[in-house]
Amino acid sequence: MKILGNKKSGLALLLMIASVSILGCEQKYAITQGSVNNNNGNPGGGPNPTPAPTCVQTVNNTTAQLGIMFMVDASGSTVGSTGTDPNYNYRVGAIQAFLNQYGTKPNFKYSFGYFSGSTAKIYDMASNSFKAAGSTGMQYFGNAAGVSAALIAFQNLGSSGSTPYAAAFNALGVAAIKDISVNGATYGYPVVFLSDGAPTDMGSPVSNSQISGLVTGFQSNVGSNNQSSVSAVYFGPSSEVGAISNMQLIATTGHGQFVNTNVSNTLTISDVISVPGCH
Repeated sequence: MKILGNKKSGLALLLMIASVSILGCEQKYAITQGSVNNNNGNPGGGPNPTPAPTCVQTVNNTTAQLGIMFMVDASGSTVGSTGTDPNYNYRVGAIQAFLNQYGTKPNFKYSFGYFSGSTAKIYDMASNSFKAAGSTGMQYFGNAAGVSAALIAFQNLGSSGSTPYAAAFNALGVAAIKDISVNGATYGYPVVFLSDGAPTDMGSPVSNSQISGLVTGFQSNVGSNNQSSVSAVYFGPSSEVGAISNMQLIATTGHGQFVNTNVSNTLTISDVISVPGCH
């Protein structure tokens, strides 16, 4: 999608404190109703009050084996003078901050991919390069150092094109299925899906059933719902009501968290990840 003008006016209409239950923990966020000005220098965003899992497992205390999957939007609207994430604060900075804190946990491994144009690619930990999911010999998961390398490579690629949701979820499914074929059903697969707009590879208009079908299709391929979760981070303009609704539906269907960066000014990835089965 193309974004015209500044996505944030800098005017905060109302500030309130919202108490929300995230991953079973009571946390407080400063929720700004309306638009906020972060001058593209803040990762931005904070969990909305819904949906909220009820169990007490968090990425901080879980001993479950998790294959944490990041899939980020690399469309043209994310960069440039009017871009939604020109400094890569959401798609790189916030993820790297998470890796800095949790990257040494022995029960975590990671995958990183991006989607733009009509395709999605995932970082191959074996060749240290982005490839189409399903390419021969791909190693989809690696340690924190591998994802840090992927973040650098991703930022160097630049961003262009459209927002192919369907391609992104297909790539996620291929990666998870391959990992299960190698390791068996020993890992849970929490997904963090970041986008600034509506899908461009699913026709128009896009129905709610199409959006939820992306998630249920992925989770069906992975296994039962307690083996995966899907959270969504929206970092586009507040005026894109349809895109916001799509992203919230993704999180609700996936038993994950929904973040709208127009609502709050702190994105903490550890608060976004839902431990599979924690709902």
